[in-house]
Amino acid sequence: MDSTLIDPISVNPESLKSSARTKVRLWIATLLTVLVLVTAALASWWLLGSAPAPQTDPAPIPAPLVETVPISHGEEPISVTGFGTIIPAREVSISPQVEGVVIEISDNLEPGGLVREDEMLFRIDPQDMELEVTQAEALVAQAEYELTREVSEAETARQDFQDLFPDRQDENISPLARREPQTRRAQANLAAAMSRLAEARLALSRTVVRAPFDAAIVDEDLDVGGRVDPAMTPLRLVGDREFWIMASTPLADLRRLSDAQDRSVVVTINPGTATPSVREGRFVRTLPSVDPEGRLGRILVSVEDPLGYRTEAVALTLGGYARVDVDAGSLENAMLVPREAVRENNVVWVRDGRGQLQFRDADILWHGHDTVIARIDHLPGETLIVSYLDNPLPGQSIRVRDEPAYG
Repeated sequence: MDSTLIDPISVNPESLKSSARTKVRLWIATLLTVLVLVTAALASWWLLGSAPAPQTDPAPIPAPLVETVPISHGEEPISVTGFGTIIPAREVSISPQVEGVVIEISDNLEPGGLVREDEMLFRIDPQDMELEVTQAEALVAQAEYELTREVSEAETARQDFQDLFPDRQDENISPLARREPQTRRAQANLAAAMSRLAEARLALSRTVVRAPFDAAIVDEDLDVGGRVDPAMTPLRLVGDREFWIMASTPLADLRRLSDAQDRSVVVTINPGTATPSVREGRFVRTLPSVDPEGRLGRILVSVEDPLGYRTEAVALTLGGYARVDVDAGSLENAMLVPREAVRENNVVWVRDGRGQLQFRDADILWHGHDTVIARIDHLPGETLIVSYLDNPLPGQSIRVRDEPAYG
């Protein structure tokens, strides 16, 4: 056996004890360290948990923004508003009064064309009528000859009778002896011949068809060489100096128009579109019948030069839709209010002098299309609110543009 091996019997007992004490001290130090860390963590948790929560102020709520207008009472003009259709004031369908072939038509004879009063529209071949005139003139000449002969023979017969009976007066001569029946017959024949001549000349004049008034062509169905007769209506004309608008309006508003004849009217063509046009009109009359659909009253409005040929105004279109606003006088001590500014039960919202919302009563005097005329019970310094608010409450703060959002 190797002599370097240690003999267990030869290990020092004191060294073993020293090693054991060292291990104990290490464990104690580690335990103390862990204890200190746990204590520090518990102390920190307690301090954080028991600290008072930070105090925060709630964010201010901005006052609602409103739009207002001044409240000012005075004289307010009122108008009766109606809506209706544009119709012609004068319209006529042209029919020829004689039969024949068309040999000439006017250069203006086309839809939309303009013709003047007494202007030739179209001409019918007059040859047949000219022959009838010639024949009628011959009959007149023959009847005149017959009458002249009968008058001469009657005078000869009267002279012969007086030669035979010189003592008898003319009134005692019988009508037969004076040839009165023959003379009357000759006179009747002449009258009939002259009537026939007049009829033939009238038919000849009717071969030229003329415009009865200044007009615009609406419908046209004529061609040179075409045959026409009195049963046909190849032309339809409307007067171009005036159109009418037959408008419907509430029956209650008609009382304001009882003395409104010849009052001015504002006519809006194609209302509610992106490109409405405005013309001046004239109130004509109220109509005695109601609109059968809406049971509304009806009024008649006139617009002169409706096609704009004389004044270069915006043209009206027959059958088009128009709004009319008829001048119906004025109301004193009142103001014009947008319809949307009047709330339920005729209440309006106002902004008082302190910048707060208040409710006020409104006396509605007149209802327009999109406005009303009213008297508002208000205090000095208050303005009318014309915009909308969610959940309005009397006394709540409100603001107008350019005012700070927070009081």
